[in-house]
Amino acid sequence: MQESVNNSLGNLLTYPYVRDAMTSGHLALRGGYYDFVNGHFEQWRAFTPPPPVMPPMPQPF
Repeated sequence: MQESVNNSLGNLLTYPYVRDAMTSGHLALRGGYYDFVNGHFEQWRAFTPPPPVMPPMPQPF
């Protein structure tokens, strides 16, 4: 079952507006899994790498 939560988080990241919102820090995706047998709840965040840092533009003389 945990795999299905990870799949859902991964599928959400295929939407450009979701990925953009996550990359900019405006959105955090979290997944959760409750083990009914053991009464244990796990929660984790989807991770996206930060956007690449652009090198500074050369200054004109």
